[in-house]
Amino acid sequence: MSVETIYREVIDLEGDGSFRLNQNDFNSLAGLTMTRLSFDDLSIGPPRVPESRLTQREMDLARSIQAVCEEIMRRMARAEERL
Repeated sequence: MSVETIYREVIDLEGDGSFRLNQNDFNSLAGLTMTRLSFDDLSIGPPRVPESRLTQREMDLARSIQAVCEEIMRRMARAEERL
């Protein structure tokens, strides 16, 4: 999943770093899994089987999520500087 897909489909990020997640993709509040099938469609496949080898897909997903998290933190830090 690309950074662009995360911004388009998963998260609504504001200028101050506040954000809203598309809860249609997550199941952690009501189920036993972290994500729903809609998230699997976005990330091009089902979750990795526990203890299985990491593939490029998982590494790419982790990199994209990290980039989004870093942008959230940058925006929060900038907003805090303005206070």
